[in-house]
Amino acid sequence: MQGKIVDKSCNVKIYKFIPNDLQECPFVALICIGIHNHPPPPPERTPDNIKDNLQIMIKEAIENDDVVTTGSIIQGITKIVDYN
Repeated sequence: MQGKIVDKSCNVKIYKFIPNDLQECPFVALICIGIHNHPPPPPERTPDNIKDNLQIMIKEAIENDDVVTTGSIIQGITKIVDYN
């Protein structure tokens, strides 16, 4: 599956406040003003429930017939994960 990257600009203004001495004041403030016109970025790591289900499917496929294909894994994922 291959998607097309759509470049969108976002008019939200982001202000960072970083203290001069992070040892003395170990805090940073990030202020966003405006409304985002795009969806949030995808998670950086696979959610635990998806990872766990994938590991179970692979284990079951190996135990059942020692044949694991990309198609069988994807079919199993679409049965577990609701993409709507």
